[in-house]
Amino acid sequence: IDADFHVVVSSIQFGTRNPSFESWAHFPRAKRDVLDVVKRTKPRGLVVLSGDVHHAELGVVRADDDVTAFPEVTSSGLTHTLRTSKVTRLLFPPLLAWFASHRPRPRDYATDLNFGRLDFDLETTTLTVSVHGVDGRPLLRPLRVTPDAFAFVGDDDDDGTSSRSSSRTPRPTRDEDL
Repeated sequence: IDADFHVVVSSIQFGTRNPSFESWAHFPRAKRDVLDVVKRTKPRGLVVLSGDVHHAELGVVRADDDVTAFPEVTSSGLTHTLRTSKVTRLLFPPLLAWFASHRPRPRDYATDLNFGRLDFDLETTTLTVSVHGVDGRPLLRPLRVTPDAFAFVGDDDDDGTSSRSSSRTPRPTRDEDL
């Protein structure tokens, strides 16, 4: 398909391996089919937007070919989040910390009430995806997508520029061993 950007919206997370949330990991055949289509068609400017986990999160989805990678931004919780009840406030932070291999940085999540925003700049052919609290303040660093690469702003740089692109592999963490 001849387009600069491809935005896929999923009601559940695509890249996480956290078993405590409904995600595409619970449907491995269907997930593999989607990844096969992505590998075959190589859509430009691909980003997945997901929700239904009651927190916000940045992630990178990687196919088994170690070449195909695309970002996922989760925004979930305008009315309630993992912080809403005492039980989830205590139970879920350790789970979010444990299942972090899909995140560029382990702390790339927020449990405040939040919403996502997409800004298309057609002059520079850039899509910026951001997650904000209900007061409008940014909760996570923005994601910038161009037709041929993506970067999480501020990754590995002190000056706010980006260095993560689709060719770098996130550092594995504990759930890689499961």
